[in-house]
Amino acid sequence: MQRVFNKIRNSQYLQNFIALAGSELFAQAIQIGVSPILTRIYSPIDFGQYELFKSICLLFIVIGFLQFDVTIYSSKTEKESINSISLCIITLTSTCLLAFLGIFIFNDFFLKLIGAEVQKGWSWTLPVYVFFSGLTTLLLVWMTKAGSFFLMSKIKITVSILVATTQISFGYMKMGYWGLIYSTIIVQIIAFSLYFYPFFRSNYKHFLLLDFNIMRNLVIENWRLPSVVLPGNFLNYFVQTLPVFFLGRIDTNVLGYFSLARRIIDFPLKFITAAVQQLYIKEITDEVNETGVGKRSFDKNLKLFSAIAFILFLGILVFTKPVLPLLFGKEWTPAIPYIIILGLLYSVRFIFGSLGFIMVLGKAPKLDIFWQVGFCILIISTFRLADNLNLNSFLTIFLYVFASVLAYLMYGLLCKFVAKSDNILNTNSKIN
Repeated sequence: MQRVFNKIRNSQYLQNFIALAGSELFAQAIQIGVSPILTRIYSPIDFGQYELFKSICLLFIVIGFLQFDVTIYSSKTEKESINSISLCIITLTSTCLLAFLGIFIFNDFFLKLIGAEVQKGWSWTLPVYVFFSGLTTLLLVWMTKAGSFFLMSKIKITVSILVATTQISFGYMKMGYWGLIYSTIIVQIIAFSLYFYPFFRSNYKHFLLLDFNIMRNLVIENWRLPSVVLPGNFLNYFVQTLPVFFLGRIDTNVLGYFSLARRIIDFPLKFITAAVQQLYIKEITDEVNETGVGKRSFDKNLKLFSAIAFILFLGILVFTKPVLPLLFGKEWTPAIPYIIILGLLYSVRFIFGSLGFIMVLGKAPKLDIFWQVGFCILIISTFRLADNLNLNSFLTIFLYVFASVLAYLMYGLLCKFVAKSDNILNTNSKIN
Protein backbone atom coordinates (compact mmCIF):
# COMPACT_ATOMS: atom_id res chain seq x y z
CA MET A 1 0.00 0.00 0.00
CA GLN A 2 2.82 2.37 0.86
CA ARG A 3 4.42 1.59 -2.48
CA VAL A 4 1.23 2.48 -4.34
CA PHE A 5 0.89 5.69 -2.34
CA ASN A 6 4.46 6.69 -3.14
CA LYS A 7 3.87 5.98 -6.84
CA ILE A 8 0.83 8.26 -6.89
CA ARG A 9 2.63 10.95 -4.91
CA ASN A 10 5.58 10.92 -7.29
CA SER A 11 3.54 10.77 -10.50
CA GLN A 12 2.34 14.15 -11.72
CA TYR A 13 0.18 12.47 -14.36
CA LEU A 14 -1.66 10.38 -11.78
CA GLN A 15 -2.12 13.35 -9.46
CA ASN A 16 -3.59 15.44 -12.25
CA PHE A 17 -5.79 12.56 -13.40
CA ILE A 18 -7.13 12.00 -9.88
CA ALA A 19 -7.85 15.71 -9.44
CA LEU A 20 -9.65 16.07 -12.77
CA ALA A 21 -11.47 12.73 -12.73
CA GLY A 22 -12.40 13.12 -9.06
CA SER A 23 -13.88 16.58 -9.49
CA GLU A 24 -15.73 15.56 -12.65
CA LEU A 25 -17.05 12.44 -10.93
CA PHE A 26 -18.28 14.56 -8.03
CA ALA A 27 -19.83 17.09 -10.42
CA GLN A 28 -21.58 14.42 -12.48
CA ALA A 29 -22.71 12.64 -9.31
CA ILE A 30 -24.42 15.86 -8.24
CA GLN A 31 -26.07 16.18 -11.64
CA ILE A 32 -27.30 12.61 -11.74
CA GLY A 33 -28.21 12.76 -8.05
CA VAL A 34 -30.62 15.64 -8.55
CA SER A 35 -32.03 14.22 -11.79
CA PRO A 36 -34.79 12.23 -10.00
CA ILE A 37 -35.93 15.56 -8.54
CA LEU A 38 -35.65 17.43 -11.83
CA THR A 39 -37.61 14.79 -13.78
CA ARG A 40 -40.48 15.30 -11.34
CA ILE A 41 -40.55 19.12 -11.48
CA TYR A 42 -39.74 19.54 -15.19
CA SER A 43 -41.67 17.84 -18.00
CA PRO A 44 -40.17 15.92 -20.94
CA ILE A 45 -41.19 18.88 -23.13
CA ASP A 46 -39.16 21.25 -20.91
CA PHE A 47 -36.13 18.99 -21.21
CA GLY A 48 -36.65 18.62 -24.95
CA GLN A 49 -36.79 22.36 -25.63
CA TYR A 50 -33.81 22.91 -23.34
CA GLU A 51 -31.85 20.24 -25.24
CA LEU A 52 -32.64 22.03 -28.50
CA PHE A 53 -31.44 25.34 -27.04
CA LYS A 54 -28.17 23.85 -25.78
CA SER A 55 -27.52 22.07 -29.08
CA ILE A 56 -27.86 25.24 -31.16
CA CYS A 57 -25.72 27.17 -28.66
CA LEU A 58 -23.02 24.53 -29.04
CA LEU A 59 -22.88 25.13 -32.79
CA PHE A 60 -22.36 28.85 -32.21
CA ILE A 61 -19.65 28.15 -29.63
CA VAL A 62 -17.80 26.01 -32.19
CA ILE A 63 -17.88 28.95 -34.61
CA GLY A 64 -17.11 31.51 -31.93
CA PHE A 65 -13.30 31.29 -31.88
CA LEU A 66 -12.86 30.38 -35.56
CA GLN A 67 -10.52 27.71 -34.11
CA PHE A 68 -7.91 30.33 -33.15
CA ASP A 69 -8.03 28.97 -29.59
CA VAL A 70 -5.69 26.22 -30.85
CA THR A 71 -2.94 28.88 -31.14
CA ILE A 72 -2.94 29.22 -27.35
CA TYR A 73 -1.51 25.70 -27.04
CA SER A 74 1.29 26.46 -29.49
CA SER A 75 2.21 29.86 -28.03
CA LYS A 76 5.75 29.85 -26.66
CA THR A 77 5.86 33.23 -24.89
CA GLU A 78 3.55 35.21 -22.65
CA LYS A 79 3.21 37.80 -25.40
CA GLU A 80 2.04 35.22 -27.91
CA SER A 81 -0.33 33.69 -25.37
CA ILE A 82 -2.07 36.92 -24.32
CA ASN A 83 -2.50 38.01 -27.93
CA SER A 84 -3.91 34.61 -28.90
CA ILE A 85 -6.45 34.87 -26.08
CA SER A 86 -7.35 38.43 -27.07
CA LEU A 87 -7.86 37.38 -30.69
CA CYS A 88 -10.26 34.66 -29.52
CA ILE A 89 -12.23 37.16 -27.40
CA ILE A 90 -12.61 39.47 -30.40
CA THR A 91 -13.87 36.69 -32.66
CA LEU A 92 -16.25 35.38 -29.96
CA THR A 93 -17.71 38.84 -29.32
CA SER A 94 -18.24 39.38 -33.05
CA THR A 95 -19.98 36.01 -33.38
CA CYS A 96 -22.36 36.75 -30.50
CA LEU A 97 -23.27 40.19 -31.83
CA LEU A 98 -23.97 38.77 -35.28
CA ALA A 99 -26.04 35.97 -33.70
CA PHE A 100 -28.14 38.50 -31.78
CA LEU A 101 -28.79 40.64 -34.86
CA GLY A 102 -29.42 37.63 -37.10
CA ILE A 103 -31.96 35.97 -34.81
CA PHE A 104 -33.66 39.27 -33.95
CA ILE A 105 -34.09 40.30 -37.59
CA PHE A 106 -34.77 36.88 -39.13
CA ASN A 107 -36.67 35.33 -36.21
CA ASP A 108 -39.47 33.83 -38.34
CA PHE A 109 -37.01 32.30 -40.79
CA PHE A 110 -34.99 30.95 -37.86
CA LEU A 111 -38.04 29.21 -36.36
CA LYS A 112 -39.05 27.78 -39.73
CA LEU A 113 -35.53 26.48 -40.30
CA ILE A 114 -35.50 24.64 -36.97
CA GLY A 115 -38.97 23.25 -37.55
CA ALA A 116 -39.54 22.49 -33.87
CA GLU A 117 -41.51 24.06 -31.05
CA VAL A 118 -39.30 26.88 -29.74
CA GLN A 119 -39.86 29.31 -26.88
CA LYS A 120 -39.47 33.05 -27.49
CA GLY A 121 -36.48 35.01 -26.21
CA TRP A 122 -33.74 33.22 -28.14
CA SER A 123 -32.45 36.46 -29.64
CA TRP A 124 -30.88 37.46 -26.31
CA THR A 125 -30.58 34.22 -24.31
CA LEU A 126 -28.61 32.38 -27.00
CA PRO A 127 -25.86 35.02 -27.56
CA VAL A 128 -25.53 35.71 -23.82
CA TYR A 129 -25.06 32.04 -23.01
CA VAL A 130 -22.70 31.50 -25.96
CA PHE A 131 -20.60 34.52 -24.94
CA PHE A 132 -20.02 33.50 -21.31
CA SER A 133 -19.75 29.81 -22.11
CA GLY A 134 -17.16 30.62 -24.77
CA LEU A 135 -15.15 32.80 -22.39
CA THR A 136 -15.19 30.03 -19.80
CA THR A 137 -13.99 27.53 -22.40
CA LEU A 138 -11.20 29.92 -23.36
CA LEU A 139 -10.03 30.21 -19.76
CA LEU A 140 -10.10 26.41 -19.45
CA VAL A 141 -7.75 26.22 -22.44
CA TRP A 142 -5.38 28.62 -20.67
CA MET A 143 -5.58 26.61 -17.44
CA THR A 144 -4.93 23.35 -19.26
CA LYS A 145 -1.82 24.75 -20.91
CA ALA A 146 -0.68 26.18 -17.56
CA GLY A 147 -1.31 22.84 -15.85
CA SER A 148 -3.66 24.33 -13.21
CA PHE A 149 -5.61 21.12 -12.85
CA PHE A 150 -6.31 21.29 -9.11
CA LEU A 151 -7.78 24.78 -9.37
CA MET A 152 -9.92 23.66 -12.30
CA SER A 153 -11.20 20.80 -10.15
CA LYS A 154 -12.27 23.06 -7.28
CA ILE A 155 -14.13 25.44 -9.56
CA LYS A 156 -15.81 22.52 -11.36
CA ILE A 157 -17.30 21.23 -8.11
CA THR A 158 -18.51 24.69 -7.09
CA VAL A 159 -20.21 25.25 -10.44
CA SER A 160 -21.95 21.87 -10.28
CA ILE A 161 -23.43 22.66 -6.88
CA LEU A 162 -24.71 25.98 -8.22
CA VAL A 163 -26.30 24.31 -11.26
CA ALA A 164 -28.14 21.78 -9.10
CA THR A 165 -29.28 24.41 -6.60
CA THR A 166 -30.61 26.87 -9.17
CA GLN A 167 -32.32 24.26 -11.34
CA ILE A 168 -34.18 22.80 -8.36
CA SER A 169 -35.09 26.25 -7.01
CA PHE A 170 -36.43 27.51 -10.34
CA GLY A 171 -38.24 24.21 -10.88
CA TYR A 172 -40.15 24.52 -7.59
CA MET A 173 -40.98 28.09 -8.60
CA LYS A 174 -42.85 26.55 -11.59
CA MET A 175 -40.69 28.36 -14.14
CA GLY A 176 -40.55 25.31 -16.45
CA TYR A 177 -38.33 25.67 -19.51
CA TRP A 178 -37.19 29.15 -18.45
CA GLY A 179 -36.03 27.79 -15.11
CA LEU A 180 -33.50 25.61 -16.94
CA ILE A 181 -32.45 28.50 -19.21
CA TYR A 182 -32.02 31.07 -16.45
CA SER A 183 -30.12 28.58 -14.31
CA THR A 184 -27.73 27.84 -17.18
CA ILE A 185 -27.05 31.51 -17.95
CA ILE A 186 -26.63 32.63 -14.34
CA VAL A 187 -24.30 29.79 -13.42
CA GLN A 188 -22.27 30.28 -16.60
CA ILE A 189 -21.66 33.93 -15.68
CA ILE A 190 -20.57 32.89 -12.18
CA ALA A 191 -18.30 30.18 -13.62
CA PHE A 192 -16.64 32.72 -15.88
CA SER A 193 -16.01 34.98 -12.89
CA LEU A 194 -14.42 32.15 -10.91
CA TYR A 195 -12.10 31.21 -13.78
CA PHE A 196 -11.31 34.81 -14.66
CA TYR A 197 -9.95 35.74 -11.22
CA PRO A 198 -6.87 33.46 -11.31
CA PHE A 199 -6.35 34.32 -14.97
CA PHE A 200 -6.33 38.04 -14.18
CA ARG A 201 -3.95 37.60 -11.25
CA SER A 202 -1.48 35.74 -13.45
CA ASN A 203 -1.77 37.91 -16.56
CA TYR A 204 -2.72 41.47 -15.63
CA LYS A 205 0.88 42.59 -16.18
CA HIS A 206 0.85 40.96 -19.61
CA PHE A 207 -2.08 43.08 -20.84
CA LEU A 208 0.52 45.70 -21.78
CA LEU A 209 1.82 43.18 -24.33
CA LEU A 210 -1.34 43.40 -26.42
CA ASP A 211 -0.44 44.15 -30.02
CA PHE A 212 -2.90 44.19 -32.92
CA ASN A 213 -0.06 43.55 -35.34
CA ILE A 214 0.66 40.26 -33.57
CA MET A 215 -3.03 39.33 -33.71
CA ARG A 216 -3.09 40.12 -37.41
CA ASN A 217 -0.01 37.94 -37.94
CA LEU A 218 -1.69 35.14 -35.99
CA VAL A 219 -4.63 35.30 -38.37
CA ILE A 220 -2.36 35.29 -41.42
CA GLU A 221 -0.11 32.49 -40.17
CA ASN A 222 -3.02 30.32 -39.05
CA TRP A 223 -5.46 30.96 -41.89
CA ARG A 224 -5.98 27.20 -42.25
CA LEU A 225 -7.71 27.05 -38.85
CA PRO A 226 -10.87 29.01 -39.85
CA SER A 227 -10.78 27.97 -43.50
CA VAL A 228 -10.02 24.25 -43.19
CA VAL A 229 -10.16 23.04 -39.57
CA LEU A 230 -13.29 24.97 -38.54
CA PRO A 231 -15.55 23.53 -41.26
CA GLY A 232 -14.53 20.03 -40.23
CA ASN A 233 -15.22 20.61 -36.53
CA PHE A 234 -18.49 22.38 -37.28
CA LEU A 235 -19.63 19.47 -39.41
CA ASN A 236 -18.70 17.10 -36.59
CA TYR A 237 -20.82 18.94 -34.02
CA PHE A 238 -23.60 19.51 -36.53
CA VAL A 239 -23.85 15.79 -37.21
CA GLN A 240 -23.95 15.14 -33.46
CA THR A 241 -26.93 17.48 -33.09
CA LEU A 242 -28.88 16.14 -36.08
CA PRO A 243 -30.88 13.70 -33.89
CA VAL A 244 -31.93 16.65 -31.73
CA PHE A 245 -33.28 18.58 -34.72
CA PHE A 246 -34.91 15.48 -36.19
CA LEU A 247 -36.66 14.50 -32.95
CA GLY A 248 -37.62 18.10 -32.28
CA ARG A 249 -39.54 18.17 -35.55
CA ILE A 250 -41.38 14.94 -34.72
CA ASP A 251 -42.15 14.96 -31.01
CA THR A 252 -40.74 17.17 -28.25
CA ASN A 253 -41.62 14.49 -25.68
CA VAL A 254 -39.35 11.99 -27.45
CA LEU A 255 -36.68 14.68 -27.55
CA GLY A 256 -37.06 14.89 -23.77
CA TYR A 257 -36.39 11.14 -23.49
CA PHE A 258 -33.38 11.59 -25.73
CA SER A 259 -32.20 14.44 -23.48
CA LEU A 260 -32.43 12.26 -20.38
CA ALA A 261 -30.53 9.52 -22.20
CA ARG A 262 -27.66 11.91 -22.93
CA ARG A 263 -27.70 13.18 -19.35
CA ILE A 264 -27.39 9.66 -17.93
CA ILE A 265 -24.71 8.58 -20.40
CA ASP A 266 -22.73 11.72 -19.61
CA PHE A 267 -22.48 10.61 -15.99
CA PRO A 268 -20.08 7.71 -16.59
CA LEU A 269 -18.39 9.21 -19.65
CA LYS A 270 -18.04 12.93 -19.10
CA PHE A 271 -16.02 12.89 -15.91
CA ILE A 272 -13.51 10.51 -17.48
CA THR A 273 -13.41 12.51 -20.72
CA ALA A 274 -12.72 15.79 -18.93
CA ALA A 275 -9.72 14.27 -17.20
CA VAL A 276 -8.10 11.99 -19.76
CA GLN A 277 -8.64 14.24 -22.78
CA GLN A 278 -6.95 17.26 -21.19
CA LEU A 279 -4.08 15.09 -20.00
CA TYR A 280 -3.85 13.47 -23.44
CA ILE A 281 -3.71 16.89 -25.10
CA LYS A 282 -0.87 18.01 -22.88
CA GLU A 283 0.99 14.69 -23.19
CA ILE A 284 0.79 14.40 -26.97
CA THR A 285 1.57 18.11 -27.42
CA ASP A 286 4.77 17.67 -25.43
CA GLU A 287 5.72 14.55 -27.40
CA VAL A 288 5.13 16.19 -30.78
CA ASN A 289 7.14 19.25 -29.77
CA GLU A 290 10.04 17.02 -28.67
CA THR A 291 10.05 14.26 -31.31
CA GLY A 292 7.80 15.40 -34.18
CA VAL A 293 5.55 12.34 -33.84
CA GLY A 294 2.79 11.35 -31.43
CA LYS A 295 2.68 7.58 -31.84
CA ARG A 296 3.65 6.66 -28.28
CA SER A 297 1.06 8.91 -26.62
CA PHE A 298 -1.60 7.94 -29.16
CA ASP A 299 -1.15 4.17 -28.71
CA LYS A 300 -1.01 4.48 -24.93
CA ASN A 301 -4.22 6.49 -24.73
CA LEU A 302 -5.99 4.36 -27.35
CA LYS A 303 -5.61 1.33 -25.05
CA LEU A 304 -6.66 3.36 -22.00
CA PHE A 305 -9.73 4.89 -23.66
CA SER A 306 -10.82 1.53 -25.12
CA ALA A 307 -10.69 -0.18 -21.71
CA ILE A 308 -12.65 2.64 -20.08
CA ALA A 309 -15.29 2.66 -22.83
CA PHE A 310 -15.84 -1.11 -22.62
CA ILE A 311 -16.36 -1.05 -18.86
CA LEU A 312 -18.70 1.93 -18.97
CA PHE A 313 -20.87 0.56 -21.78
CA LEU A 314 -21.14 -2.78 -19.97
CA GLY A 315 -22.41 -0.91 -16.91
CA ILE A 316 -25.00 0.98 -18.99
CA LEU A 317 -26.14 -2.27 -20.60
CA VAL A 318 -26.60 -4.08 -17.29
CA PHE A 319 -28.03 -1.44 -14.96
CA THR A 320 -30.18 0.89 -17.10
CA LYS A 321 -33.33 -1.20 -17.35
CA PRO A 322 -33.76 -2.14 -13.66
CA VAL A 323 -32.54 1.15 -12.18
CA LEU A 324 -33.98 3.93 -14.36
CA PRO A 325 -37.71 3.58 -13.44
CA LEU A 326 -36.83 3.52 -9.76
CA LEU A 327 -34.77 6.69 -9.94
CA PHE A 328 -36.62 8.88 -12.42
CA GLY A 329 -40.19 7.59 -12.35
CA LYS A 330 -42.12 5.19 -14.54
CA GLU A 331 -43.13 7.96 -16.96
CA TRP A 332 -39.51 8.04 -18.14
CA THR A 333 -39.35 4.29 -18.93
CA PRO A 334 -39.56 4.95 -22.73
CA ALA A 335 -36.06 6.49 -22.46
CA ILE A 336 -34.44 3.09 -21.67
CA PRO A 337 -33.83 1.88 -25.26
CA TYR A 338 -32.44 5.30 -26.20
CA ILE A 339 -29.97 5.17 -23.31
CA ILE A 340 -28.69 1.70 -24.25
CA ILE A 341 -28.25 2.32 -27.97
CA LEU A 342 -26.74 5.77 -27.46
CA GLY A 343 -24.42 4.26 -24.84
CA LEU A 344 -22.77 2.23 -27.60
CA LEU A 345 -22.28 5.28 -29.82
CA TYR A 346 -20.99 7.49 -27.01
CA SER A 347 -18.52 4.81 -25.94
CA VAL A 348 -17.06 4.53 -29.43
CA ARG A 349 -17.07 8.29 -29.89
CA PHE A 350 -15.38 8.71 -26.51
CA ILE A 351 -12.44 6.63 -27.77
CA PHE A 352 -11.83 8.19 -31.16
CA GLY A 353 -13.29 11.63 -30.51
CA SER A 354 -10.93 12.08 -27.56
CA LEU A 355 -7.96 11.04 -29.70
CA GLY A 356 -8.97 13.37 -32.53
CA PHE A 357 -6.89 16.31 -31.24
CA ILE A 358 -3.97 14.77 -33.16
CA MET A 359 -5.69 15.82 -36.40
CA VAL A 360 -5.33 19.49 -35.44
CA LEU A 361 -1.98 19.23 -33.69
CA GLY A 362 -0.63 17.11 -36.53
CA LYS A 363 -1.55 19.75 -39.09
CA ALA A 364 -3.63 17.26 -41.03
CA PRO A 365 -6.84 19.27 -41.46
CA LYS A 366 -7.42 18.04 -45.00
CA LEU A 367 -7.75 14.46 -43.80
CA ASP A 368 -9.96 15.59 -40.95
CA ILE A 369 -12.34 17.63 -43.09
CA PHE A 370 -12.44 14.83 -45.68
CA TRP A 371 -13.76 12.51 -43.00
CA GLN A 372 -16.10 15.15 -41.55
CA VAL A 373 -17.71 15.84 -44.92
CA GLY A 374 -18.13 12.13 -45.56
CA PHE A 375 -19.58 11.64 -42.07
CA CYS A 376 -22.04 14.49 -42.57
CA ILE A 377 -23.22 13.12 -45.92
CA LEU A 378 -23.57 9.63 -44.42
CA ILE A 379 -25.69 10.81 -41.47
CA ILE A 380 -27.91 13.10 -43.53
CA SER A 381 -28.46 10.22 -45.95
CA THR A 382 -29.30 8.02 -42.97
CA PHE A 383 -32.03 10.36 -41.78
CA ARG A 384 -33.36 10.78 -45.31
CA LEU A 385 -33.55 7.00 -45.65
CA ALA A 386 -35.33 6.69 -42.31
CA ASP A 387 -37.82 9.35 -43.40
CA ASN A 388 -38.50 7.61 -46.73
CA LEU A 389 -39.00 4.27 -44.97
CA ASN A 390 -41.29 5.93 -42.36
CA LEU A 391 -39.24 4.48 -39.51
CA ASN A 392 -40.25 5.38 -35.98
CA SER A 393 -38.03 7.51 -33.74
CA PHE A 394 -36.15 4.62 -32.13
CA LEU A 395 -35.39 2.79 -35.38
CA THR A 396 -34.18 6.06 -36.87
CA ILE A 397 -31.79 6.57 -33.92
CA PHE A 398 -30.69 2.93 -34.23
CA LEU A 399 -29.82 3.44 -37.89
CA TYR A 400 -28.02 6.68 -36.97
CA VAL A 401 -25.96 4.89 -34.29
CA PHE A 402 -24.99 2.04 -36.62
CA ALA A 403 -23.75 4.43 -39.31
CA SER A 404 -21.93 6.61 -36.78
CA VAL A 405 -20.06 3.71 -35.18
CA LEU A 406 -18.73 2.61 -38.57
CA ALA A 407 -17.68 6.20 -39.36
CA TYR A 408 -15.83 6.61 -36.04
CA LEU A 409 -13.93 3.37 -36.56
CA MET A 410 -12.70 4.81 -39.85
CA TYR A 411 -11.79 8.05 -38.06
CA GLY A 412 -9.70 6.07 -35.59
CA LEU A 413 -7.68 4.59 -38.43
CA LEU A 414 -7.04 8.07 -39.85
CA CYS A 415 -5.93 9.37 -36.43
CA LYS A 416 -3.50 6.46 -36.04
CA PHE A 417 -2.06 7.16 -39.50
CA VAL A 418 -1.48 10.82 -38.57
CA ALA A 419 0.03 9.97 -35.18
CA LYS A 420 2.78 7.78 -36.62
CA SER A 421 3.56 9.89 -39.72
CA ASP A 422 6.66 12.09 -39.61
CA ASN A 423 5.66 14.11 -42.67
CA ILE A 424 2.22 15.07 -41.41
CA LEU A 425 3.33 15.85 -37.89
CA ASN A 426 6.25 18.00 -39.00
CA THR A 427 5.18 21.49 -37.94
CA ASN A 428 7.41 23.00 -40.60
CA SER A 429 5.72 21.15 -43.43
CA LYS A 430 3.12 22.84 -45.58
CA ILE A 431 -0.19 21.43 -46.65
CA ASN A 432 -0.53 21.41 -50.40
